[in-house]
Order: sequence, then C-alpha cells, then structure tokens
Amino acid sequence: MRIAPYLLRVVAVAVVGGLLALTLAGCGLFSDEDGDDASEEASSGQVLYDEGDFDAAIEELLAVLEDDPEDMAARRTLGLAYAATGDLDGAIEQYMIVIETSPDDHVAHYRLALWERQAGDSESAATHLEVAIAIEDSDPSYLDELARTYMQLGREQQAAEAWGTLLETEGLDDEGRKLILVLRGEAYIAAGMHEEARASYEAAIEVDPSDGSLAERLEELESE
Repeated sequence: MRIAPYLLRVVAVAVVGGLLALTLAGCGLFSDEDGDDASEEASSGQVLYDEGDFDAAIEELLAVLEDDPEDMAARRTLGLAYAATGDLDGAIEQYMIVIETSPDDHVAHYRLALWERQAGDSESAATHLEVAIAIEDSDPSYLDELARTYMQLGREQQAAEAWGTLLETEGLDDEGRKLILVLRGEAYIAAGMHEEARASYEAAIEVDPSDGSLAERLEELESE
C-alpha cells in the first residue's frame, strides 16, 4: 500500500519531532512540578544546568547528593544533566530513585519514560507513561507519547485508542485535530481495522476539506 508523501511527513514529524506536543494546548512538556525546596548547592547546580554547563552541573550535583542523598531537587536536575550529555543510563538511574521516593510524581514518570524509550526499552516506557496518565490525565502530551510508544511496540489498536482520547482534549486546534486523526487512521490501518481507519480519514477531511492528500489516502482505502 502506497502512503502519500504528505502522510509520511506528518507521521515522521509527529513521531520523531513531537509536533503534536507543540500544537496541543497546555501540554506542559517537561514542566517542573517537583515542589522541592532546593538547597543552595543544588541551586548552584541548577544554574550551571540552565547555563548549559552540564558536566560542571553533574559534578556539583553529585557532591550535593554525596552529602544529602535525599535531596530530590538535586537528583532531578542531575538526571536532566545526564540526559543532556547523552548518558541515558545515568538519567534513568536518578529518576528511578525519584519515583521510589515520590511515586505520585507524574512529571518524573513522564521524563523517565521518554529516556527509557530512547534507550530502547519501550515496554518500560509504556508502563511509566500509563502511570503518569493515571496520576495526571489532563496533559495531552502524555497520551501522545503513549500512543507513539504503543506504535513502537506493535500495539496499534491501543495507539489508535490513545490518539482517539486525545481528540477529546479541550483547546485542540484544527491542525492538531487533523494530525491526530491521520495518526489514528494509520494506526487503525496497521491494526487491520480499515473501517475505523476510513472513519478517521473522513473526519480529517471534514476538518480540512482542502487537503487533497487526505482524499487521496481515503480513496486508497476505499479501493481495498
């Protein structure tokens, strides 16, 4: 089955670049809701991190944690600094400790999931995203990331259902709605659910009747 170049671009951007997270209202990507009182030393490490001096931030924050292993503000920033240097194992290790201490920290589960998926552990990523959503179900980016993770795991029907839930998000603009409908349609196709895929593309055409690529894709589906 041929996929129109437009659709390839949409799926590639949405999956690799996280375009949906930018078009969805109030997604709070990597928002900080940690709520910890940072020590002066941890704050210094945060400043170094904010300035982009990640190696120095890591050195500073490791020293803080050596004196006070319970300083979760320092540990969170250390995880981010490790991730910024490409040390995903180090970032994951720090955030595993964070969620052991604060199991209801949905932001920590979310960050951890993204690093796990990048490290190739999509199963664990899906689990942590599911936990994040169970704690805080009002952030659209969590559902978007979960849908993409399901696609990587070959759980296409679950991905389609997650994107379908996103369609109920308040404040979703037409471009975001169209992208989600397209992604849901492609997920349904991958799951062998062509009737549902057609319905999703028909809804996308209603959102943007001028997009000829959508009509072309629907015609392909009708011919099968």
